[in-house]
Amino acid sequence: MLCSFRLYGQAPAYRLISGSDNGLKNNGIFNNTALFNKLVNQSANVEIVLDSGTYLLDSLVISRHNIILDGNGSVLTTGKSGASPFLILIKGRNVTFRNFNMVFADPRRGDGIRIYDTKDVLIEHCRISGYTGKGIDIVYSGNVHVDKCNVASCLHGIQFWGGDAGKAPAPSSGVSGIRITGNEVKNIRKGGIWGSLGRDVEITGNHVSNCGDVGIDLERCDSSVIKYNNISGCKNGCITFFYGCRTVVVQDNVIQQQGVRGPGIKFYGSASLHNNIELSANRISGDHMSAIAFDARSANRIRILNNTIAGRFSGAVKAIDCNDIVIQSNIVKLVNSSIAIDNEGGSRWRISGNELLNTAEKMNPASGQINIGIRNYWRSAVFNNSENTVSDNKISGFTASVLEDSWGNMSASSNRYYGNVLESFYDNLRKKSDARIGERNEIRRSSGKRYDQSKIIKMQNGSSFKNYK
Repeated sequence: MLCSFRLYGQAPAYRLISGSDNGLKNNGIFNNTALFNKLVNQSANVEIVLDSGTYLLDSLVISRHNIILDGNGSVLTTGKSGASPFLILIKGRNVTFRNFNMVFADPRRGDGIRIYDTKDVLIEHCRISGYTGKGIDIVYSGNVHVDKCNVASCLHGIQFWGGDAGKAPAPSSGVSGIRITGNEVKNIRKGGIWGSLGRDVEITGNHVSNCGDVGIDLERCDSSVIKYNNISGCKNGCITFFYGCRTVVVQDNVIQQQGVRGPGIKFYGSASLHNNIELSANRISGDHMSAIAFDARSANRIRILNNTIAGRFSGAVKAIDCNDIVIQSNIVKLVNSSIAIDNEGGSRWRISGNELLNTAEKMNPASGQINIGIRNYWRSAVFNNSENTVSDNKISGFTASVLEDSWGNMSASSNRYYGNVLESFYDNLRKKSDARIGERNEIRRSSGKRYDQSKIIKMQNGSSFKNYK
């Protein structure tokens, strides 16, 4: 666990206080704003337990330290829609806020819970719905844990904000030690769970669905973990990265994008590259765009390991001008994919031990259209697609299992291919290169196709491929 969350440190002795004994009324009519604020801020080291019911208040500011506020399943509602930019504001340290329902049928302006410039806060077992701002907003704070909450029908679900990730960080910016675990976030107009300038952020075991922008998103964050989440139906990506994230593990997530024209995982580009990120043991399914997509010049040193990718994605991995990518031991089963693994311009890729299967009828190469298992594509003199290794892969069901598409490279390609089991190899290199193709590749022609597959096995270099009937 990268996160170093520890609530309270040495826990103080808490004095139990009853809300009803201090004048709070749970009839949904009496306005409790003054009494509520007085009660929670009059002394520290208290646990306030409310009687179950409906409490009317305009807003609540918790500024004392060492407070536990237990709603006991109560409903918080307001008679002044839009009168405050938040319903609950937490500024005190060592605060627990739990077991509240903050649900509005008509959208309430502002945020549900805002945690501002503080430490050691636990939000748990709360239902938050119907806000025009964030359901839960964590701002310039540390050691905050949001656990087993339900957030729905808000502008943003759960946000941690350390500053504008697109600008130079201020000295006081950033958030750290954020844990977001076991929550359900759904029907969000923009971002489900997302944040900026975070360090040691752990997002685990959440269900995120139906987001108008992104599902789980990190923006210039580092040393963080995204694990065991179930994310679906997010327009611009279920898991996304912006503004140069570093040292992140994305593991054991289930990503479903059926019926949504968005990628499963997306690296968005900026002046800062994403670096040292591992995508491992995720299950990604969906339609339309690539399962894992990279903007041009967006990332280096990315590891894609042991993932399972299935569905009608246009491809499994697509990257433009990104270097040092490892794609290893993945299982890819696509229907009518155009290119399963597409490396445009990148160098020093290692593509090994993958199983790639295309299950739809192949395109007719005579028409100029082919679907491809792995493509290495020369882009420019700078992004010249060199020193890539494609080894020990099993590729079937594609018109061209491997396409060496170095059409613009007028010198010998330095890409290497060895130990692969293929149905075809298509060489579009302009200049002969005897050293490029390695050894021990097998081309296994399958029978019963509508075209003569031997016509698309084009080798200008005299390679010693051994063909099997």
